[in-house]
Amino acid sequence: MCIHNARHAGVMFLPLLKKSEYSPPRPTGSADLFPQRATVSITTPRKISRSFFIPFIMNSEIIAVHVIMTYRQPYMDKLQDSDDHGTLSKQQSVIDDLVQDRFSIRPDYFSAGLDTALYQELQEHRREHRLRAAHVGKERQRVHISTIRGDSILWLNGDSAAQRSFLDEMEQLRQLLNQRLFLGLVELEAHFAYYPPGAGYQKHLDSFRNNNLRRVSIIAYLNPAWLEEDGGELLIYKDDELIAKVPPNSSTLACFISEEILHQVATTRCGRASIAGWFRVREIGGGVVRIVDT
Repeated sequence: MCIHNARHAGVMFLPLLKKSEYSPPRPTGSADLFPQRATVSITTPRKISRSFFIPFIMNSEIIAVHVIMTYRQPYMDKLQDSDDHGTLSKQQSVIDDLVQDRFSIRPDYFSAGLDTALYQELQEHRREHRLRAAHVGKERQRVHISTIRGDSILWLNGDSAAQRSFLDEMEQLRQLLNQRLFLGLVELEAHFAYYPPGAGYQKHLDSFRNNNLRRVSIIAYLNPAWLEEDGGELLIYKDDELIAKVPPNSSTLACFISEEILHQVATTRCGRASIAGWFRVREIGGGVVRIVDT
């Protein structure tokens, strides 16, 4: 067993109580969210290591400990099949972006076939009048104000093959987010969203005040042949300054930290289709275990 400095940082984690006497050199080129960290490494023949961070109490202080776990070769062979390699790569790119920028925009994340199937399903739900006007607020404070939020929605339930394929992809991302960043995400809630011409969504955060169960937001865009003049961009802000403008092109995945990234849907000039969702943590004892960076 050996303990050494870890070249890794996560997006959100348990806060450190105070500076530890153990202060290894800080890694370069990574977000410095773990100023105190150590790695515990165990290696054995014919096994392959994987790793994650856990909080660890040492001398009444919390530090981040990088634990490397080992798995038998057949498990890793299955995980690293050629079909999975590209999936892991694109998921890791999302995680790297979240660590660096708190948001990620990934064009061509989904296959064209899946995007087309989801788009056609959404259009069928529209024709059958299954979508309902979206609200703002929570529980008794929920209201419909079209000038604030103009989309109509239908929650995903996994009834169709396209929905199941989409939810499977998001489940893989959820698991990797937990493995890499130890976020404790337990579920995804997601819905179809359709903005008619002239609609948008004013600037907002996805995490409710005093209730931050939503930790990571995702948006999957389904719009084929979208043009610049069609509008409807996702606008991302930092301190009220516009830092990103994302056209809702088919197959694009947007992913960001729910309680940090202020965002807006610009007024669209064409019907705009997407899936919006949130990875959530479990509420414990009537309250929320708050996970923050340091």
